[in-house]
Amino acid sequence: MNKKRILALAVSAAILGGCATALEPQVGARGRTLATLDLSPSLQIKPVMTKLPLVKLSAAYQAVLERIDNPELALKIKHWIINTEVMQLEQVEIDSPEKANAYYQRAVVSINQFLAEVPDSQQADKLMYQLAKAYDLQGMQEESLVVIQSIINDHPNTPYLVELYFRQAEILYSQGNYDLALNSYQQVVDKPENNPYYSIALYMEGWSNFKLERHSEALVNYTDILDGLISAERASRIHNVDDIANTLSKKDQLLLRDTFAIMTLIFSQADGANNIQRHYSIVGPRQYEQLNYELLADDLVKKQRYTEAADVLEAFIQRYPNSETSVLFALKKINLLTQGRFPGLVLEQQKIFIADYQLTNDYWLGKNSNTRKQAAQTLQQLLKVKTQNQHAAAQRLELKAQQGNNDLATKVTEYYQAAAGDYQQYLANFPDDQAQASIRYYYAETLLKSGNIDAAIDQYQQVASSDMKIAPVATNGADIEPFKANDHQANAAYTVILAYDTLLTNHADTEQAAEYKAAQLAAINFFLDTFKSDPRSISLQVKLLQDGFKDKQYRQALLFAQQALLDRDRLSEAQLHSAQLVIAHSQFELTNFADAESSYAAILSTLATNDKSYKALSEQLGLTIYRQAEAAIASEPADMGAVITHLKRLIKLVPNSQVRINAQYDLATHLLNQQQYNQAIDQLLDFNKRFNGHRLSADIPTKLAFAYQETEQWSQAAKYLKLGWENNKADEGAHELLWLAAQSYENGGDADQAMSTYRIYAHTYPKPLANLVEAQFILSEYYLKTQQPLKRKFWLTKLIASDTNAGDARSARSRYLAAMSANELSKIPVAKFKHTKLKLPLAKSLTKKQGLLNESVVALNRVLDYKVADFSTAATYELAGLYQQLAKDLMDSERPTGLGELGLERYDILLEGQAFPFEDQAIAIYISNSNSVYSGIYDEWVKKSFNELSKLQSGRYYKPEIIVEDVNEIY
Repeated sequence: MNKKRILALAVSAAILGGCATALEPQVGARGRTLATLDLSPSLQIKPVMTKLPLVKLSAAYQAVLERIDNPELALKIKHWIINTEVMQLEQVEIDSPEKANAYYQRAVVSINQFLAEVPDSQQADKLMYQLAKAYDLQGMQEESLVVIQSIINDHPNTPYLVELYFRQAEILYSQGNYDLALNSYQQVVDKPENNPYYSIALYMEGWSNFKLERHSEALVNYTDILDGLISAERASRIHNVDDIANTLSKKDQLLLRDTFAIMTLIFSQADGANNIQRHYSIVGPRQYEQLNYELLADDLVKKQRYTEAADVLEAFIQRYPNSETSVLFALKKINLLTQGRFPGLVLEQQKIFIADYQLTNDYWLGKNSNTRKQAAQTLQQLLKVKTQNQHAAAQRLELKAQQGNNDLATKVTEYYQAAAGDYQQYLANFPDDQAQASIRYYYAETLLKSGNIDAAIDQYQQVASSDMKIAPVATNGADIEPFKANDHQANAAYTVILAYDTLLTNHADTEQAAEYKAAQLAAINFFLDTFKSDPRSISLQVKLLQDGFKDKQYRQALLFAQQALLDRDRLSEAQLHSAQLVIAHSQFELTNFADAESSYAAILSTLATNDKSYKALSEQLGLTIYRQAEAAIASEPADMGAVITHLKRLIKLVPNSQVRINAQYDLATHLLNQQQYNQAIDQLLDFNKRFNGHRLSADIPTKLAFAYQETEQWSQAAKYLKLGWENNKADEGAHELLWLAAQSYENGGDADQAMSTYRIYAHTYPKPLANLVEAQFILSEYYLKTQQPLKRKFWLTKLIASDTNAGDARSARSRYLAAMSANELSKIPVAKFKHTKLKLPLAKSLTKKQGLLNESVVALNRVLDYKVADFSTAATYELAGLYQQLAKDLMDSERPTGLGELGLERYDILLEGQAFPFEDQAIAIYISNSNSVYSGIYDEWVKKSFNELSKLQSGRYYKPEIIVEDVNEIY
């Protein structure tokens, strides 16, 4: 029996399964383990073998032994006899196992007897080796173990040492002594050279570590086994375990599969993929490492733990993202999640796959073409489904938005942007796809819908100008509108033209507009040249004339439109109408207003009055007439008669147009300017009735007031001036309207309305100061005239306050009126003073009189403060009169009774002493006032001052006035 048979037996016992018991090599169950080993004598022992049967050979040796006396030769013969008996035992074990027991006993007895006789025999280790084998064949493992340990201890140099360690480990492992077995296996593993037991010992060392729950050490053992089985050259071609197994012998195939199986078991029991990563972080990466991930994932799938299996594969992808295996694992993830019915996770993984493994990614640099092809098939299908589903979702969302849900607009754009990105990915990865034209057309559509117009145009142009035939696209249930094979190019070319319309609208006032316009013109020419029979070519011809008008190329647009009318039979009613409109509008823009009027009138004659365009065209007709009126004004000299005629014609032809409002307003204004006041009044009154509330009606009252003033209809003028003020109170010049209204009431003799209006003015407008003080003055004069002193006092006081608070705005007029007001107001305390008599008791009445004096003095000083000559001399005269009056009143006061003649004389003397100072003060003030003559002032009050002085100081001031007559002689 071959020695290496032990490896096959050990491995064959390891049946793959889900638990350690199923995977574990059943060492103890093998029965006579050592007996199954090839334990033939060492090659150094060379017994003489014959071709005789072993039984006869043994009998022959026994016969010779009985006849010789040579002890040395007898020893050799005995050894030969033992060898033949062991060989007989092996043969019986194979041929007739049921008869083997007798042979076991005879071999054991013979070997023990020999060792007893020759304990120090040089062949002792070899005989003990045979004895251990015999014990093992007899099922006596304990006795065999004792013999093996004795050999190891007593014969450390025996050539059987590695084998004996292995036999010892096997027996210990079968007995459950995993620590001791581990040590013995380690002894075998430590001698790897020319060691037939190395692999199986290493494998069993791993099992011993596993039994001792030393999983990390066990994994190191198994990794060493795999390192021995899988060469670098084999590792470079690894895709699965079968790929490796096919390169190995059957024995090594079994060892390979069992090793991966137990490693999978360990990884599954301890944190799965994380445990794999930790292990290879310790021992270093291996090219077969991915098999551990895959086998663990497969094991989890068998247990229907799909998401965990996917996590295991993802762990490898994350650890080795650039590995060629990563893409295969990504595919496997999608498949197993599909198998496990996790649609949400499947969709997520599909998106990840698309993102990570596009054929344009750097990932594919240097990768195997077969792997690339396998991935490309899945990628193409996923991209196609994704693009179509996203496109269909965008279309459905757009339909909802069109049905009134405006909040979806932004989301619709986002959906189309996503779809465009998907189509772009597809075309980038599969540029040679047979459905490329269809895909590119869809791509252009999504770009256009998402607002990326320039890019959409580029894609449409590629479709329109290509010679690629349209190919059907599997839509997988998506709602994408199908193509017709004969119209996709024309559709693409026409869409380019429409897209340029949008760009021109969006960039109307930019430098790009001219560039876009030129590009659109080229696109139109391309369409007209390439697709002449397309019914849309006519509409494009109409577009040319319309665009000419839009681009303000009015002469060109007019020419295009007139040419189109020459072939009007090809034009639809709408296209005919469009051409006629361009003619009328172009004539208008070219200031051919009379021609434009005729063109607009012709179009209107073909339309019903309820036509949606009738109103706008009526407006335009009115505007052409209005422009003719403007031209008449601008002529040299202005033809006002024609202006008025045009405006009256406009009002008659388009009475309901908006331009009629301006026309009638202007007509009234021109009539005023032409002094045709009565006609102007008629137009203004009609305008006010028709368009009350229109912005132009704001100054109609003013214009009417002017017309009424010019015709001296003061009451009506005042009415509309006041109305104009009410309508324009916020305007800067509104106060003038109110002022004029008051004056008009005054001119018309309506004093009450005039004063009411002046009163409103005075209360409303503190500025300008000139109008304010005049209004206050007029009101004070009115109340003077109507004898309402309190109201007059109110407005005089207001007038003084207006001047006082005016600051830099004070004027000579405001000061004059303020001085006048102060002078008038001073008359009130002065009158009280003059009418108050001195009575007994004199002290009491004098006190009152002096109080009134002080009040009067203050009031008169206010007048003097203004330094207005017309009132200063009067106030000074009045002031002197107060003191003169007080002196006189003292002397004329009532005398106490019972004084007697002497007492009365003395009382008079006392009164004179009181009165003379006041008289002196009066004289001083009169003198001051009379001195005004030196300033060129000699008015009534200065003159009266001289008169009073002549009475008070006649010697000095009584000088009659000399009247000098005019003479004609010159001396």
